[in-house]
Amino acid sequence: MSENGKNVDPFEAQIAELKAQAEKGEKQSQMKLEEMLTVRDRLLRRVTHTIIKVPFVDDVGTFNVNVRMLTEAEQRRTIELQQKLAGITDVEKYAVLIDELISLIAYPKGVCLDSTLDETFWKSGKYAINDLFKLLSESISGSNRAVAEASSFRQK
Repeated sequence: MSENGKNVDPFEAQIAELKAQAEKGEKQSQMKLEEMLTVRDRLLRRVTHTIIKVPFVDDVGTFNVNVRMLTEAEQRRTIELQQKLAGITDVEKYAVLIDELISLIAYPKGVCLDSTLDETFWKSGKYAINDLFKLLSESISGSNRAVAEASSFRQK
């Protein structure tokens, strides 16, 4: 019996105690991690841990592809490549530029967080080119939104 006169399942009490211990351990781990990381580390983690959901619609319904933020260098390179692609007529040059874009997007080194969207998939060419551009442009937009949100938070 508990203090309130109600029967308490001993397993429920043990589970509650274990949950409390786990939460305490998680908080301590988080505090230790924060103490160990430099500002540089935290900025790098922010890039890799900020997830942008890019919505798509197909005949089955709506689904999201998760991408991470672009680094400033990746964003600059993406914009450069997109500008070069705008006026290109040479097929070989086009293929080289698309391969560079694929390296920016393909899992695991690129912005895609879905392991099925690896370099093999993108190099297969079995997708709409607009989908590749949408993922990259949404990564840029999402990165810019995250920066704007951080700036507005800082001003408050």
